[in-house]
Amino acid sequence: MLILFALGTLLGATLLNFFSTLPQIDYVVYGGISSSLLFVCISTNKLLLKRLSFFLLSSIVGFCFTYQHASTRLAWSLQPAYWGETLMVTGTVMGISQWYEQTLRFDLAVEEINHERIPATPKIRLYWSKANEWLKEGDKITATVKLQPPWHLANPGGFDQQKQFFIEEIRAVGKLVAIHSIQFCTQKSITRLRLYLNEQIAQILATKPLLGVIQATTLGLYKNIPPRQWQVFSMTGTTHAIAISGLHISLVALLFGGFVTWIARRVTVLTLLCPAKFYGAVAAMLSATLYCALAGFSIPSQRSLAMILVALFALVTRQKTLSWHLLALAWLGMGIVDPLATLQMGFWLSFGCVAALIYGSTQHHSMGRWQKWVMPQLVVFIGLFPLGVFFFRQAALLSPLANFITLPIINFLVIPPSLLALILLPLSSSLASLALNIAHEALFYTWLILEKIADCSWALWQPGTMPIFRCLLAFFGAVVLLGPKGLPGKMLGWFGFLPMIFYQPNLIPEGEFRLSVLDVGQGLAVVIQTRHHVLLYDVGPQYGSENDAGNRVIKPYLQAQQIKKIDSIIISHGDLDHRGGLNSLHPLLQGHILSSEPERLTQLAQYCVAPSAWEWDGVQFKILSPTAAGYKKRNDRSCVLKVMTQKQSVLLTGDIEKAAEQTLLATVPELISSSIIVVPHHGSLTSSSFEFVKQVAAKYALFPVGFNNRYGFPKTEILERYRKVGSENIVIAQSGAVIFQLNNKDELTPPIRWRDTSLKYWHTLVTSGE
Repeated sequence: MLILFALGTLLGATLLNFFSTLPQIDYVVYGGISSSLLFVCISTNKLLLKRLSFFLLSSIVGFCFTYQHASTRLAWSLQPAYWGETLMVTGTVMGISQWYEQTLRFDLAVEEINHERIPATPKIRLYWSKANEWLKEGDKITATVKLQPPWHLANPGGFDQQKQFFIEEIRAVGKLVAIHSIQFCTQKSITRLRLYLNEQIAQILATKPLLGVIQATTLGLYKNIPPRQWQVFSMTGTTHAIAISGLHISLVALLFGGFVTWIARRVTVLTLLCPAKFYGAVAAMLSATLYCALAGFSIPSQRSLAMILVALFALVTRQKTLSWHLLALAWLGMGIVDPLATLQMGFWLSFGCVAALIYGSTQHHSMGRWQKWVMPQLVVFIGLFPLGVFFFRQAALLSPLANFITLPIINFLVIPPSLLALILLPLSSSLASLALNIAHEALFYTWLILEKIADCSWALWQPGTMPIFRCLLAFFGAVVLLGPKGLPGKMLGWFGFLPMIFYQPNLIPEGEFRLSVLDVGQGLAVVIQTRHHVLLYDVGPQYGSENDAGNRVIKPYLQAQQIKKIDSIIISHGDLDHRGGLNSLHPLLQGHILSSEPERLTQLAQYCVAPSAWEWDGVQFKILSPTAAGYKKRNDRSCVLKVMTQKQSVLLTGDIEKAAEQTLLATVPELISSSIIVVPHHGSLTSSSFEFVKQVAAKYALFPVGFNNRYGFPKTEILERYRKVGSENIVIAQSGAVIFQLNNKDELTPPIRWRDTSLKYWHTLVTSGE
């Protein structure tokens, strides 16, 4: 019944993740009533009905318990009146502060806002530009800040940052304007110890290329791992190897426990008091707990620690415990502490990995030593293949080989000397340095092998967004394949993977195109896809030196749509919010770049000059502006593009202002009339003159703006101007990505608004700004 109870509560906790809003309290009341009725059913003598009733009761318990946690976490939110306003806050720094490009990022448990006490003590995330102090956990500050609610860019295939904020209990985000007082904390804590050890490792390995990986495997801190290294680990399926996972913690517990047991057996006084294995169990428990603390108690470490503690208890008390019971108890222990852990992909991958190993372990009892090492890699690969494709839209095909090479080296040549170095730091810095350098050298040669594996053209399979029923078929196929030895028809399990492997998204019909205006914040990025071609009109802003709309928004969208190449890119003009993502997209480009200001781009481009036209798959493309004469203002030089089917069209205008609008009205008035317009200059007062808006007469007017942007776009007057001519206004910050399918019918098909489509209960709701 333990396993049944664990499965039921897991199902209930997971069901809440699919709600777009938290259900009314009535659901919980009805759940309690249903629980009572089911409890009566449990008393029946029919075993099947009894187990089913118990499972449903467990599901209701899991759902209600998770509902209570979610409600508590959402109890406090930043009032709209405070959004973007200057506030005085007092609070205590939590966790580890991190530097990002001369900006200090830290979390603050808020006690007062504008001198008013906040009973809930919500946690907010602040960014302090050019900070002159390194704030650490426990420091208390009073500061002036500007806050806004947690937010995310809503796009197909994109990362749900708001979900991550919810998981981390961040209830507002903003910048620190000025700091008025700091009370430095002198108390010791595990977080401050992690920070100190991290600094020591950074000093010793300052010039080493894999410093960040050593910090990750030792302390669970990943900030110093560069994008290229993340890419290689992802392509080889070895990201779990650099995280402090269950395998690492189990190894540490085994080493310390075994060492203490060996000593205890040789000290007669100790064995007279307790068996030697008792001392070993205590040492294993303490070492595993300490290592989990160094990892910041991540999901894999929590699961592993719970299983180790139960196993050690069973060992000491001489009770036989099944592996499935250990896994069930691990979930129940974690579920009591944080039932919202099911929101994390790491939860499913961690528990899924262990479940696959337990389930598939019956296959290799009679195998040789090498086979017993190879077989678990294949079992995990097959077992997690459907999950990996579902979560990440990709699968590392060479991960069994990569893990076969990587895991022994990291487990025996990297982690032990790294942990030994932490112990030696207070005793001898030279010995600690020697141990860390040994770990780094072992890791470096492993890295060279992983790079070679990642460079294979078929190392990574990226099928795009996979329909869930195909993932389920692959899951059932994996269950059959990994089933007990002698199970009839095991090889038929491979057929479960075929629908996933041969999946192809529906092609766009000839003469039609898909228009996707992506949510990139304050900027513009548009993807136009015909049957066999893809064009990008603008590529969004740059968010930081290593972060832009290209890798954060556009590439994930293209991968989700199974688009592997870009035929052409048009950069309307040289402003950074229109060209910022270009460098990240260049590897996918197989055609040319057009721009009205090619000299401002980092890639070779040709001038965009009107008039010019071409056709792709029965869809017409026409550049309407700028002409060779040009304009005085840079915004007016924006490349204006019209894309047309036989009956529907879109007008892409960049940042043109009234001068360019007047020229278009005078030269090509019949061509600017369109079904859809991406509004000039984000809805600024310098654009969208009434004559221009009236001539375009669009059914939909799209405003590409960022949430709560500092320019106040779109302006109310411009929204009203489009509304007067019958246009339906769509503000991208509110709707998320907007996707149209333009065809040859008289009526436009209503668009997909991704923020509505993907809405979950943890998302901030924003009313229309019109």
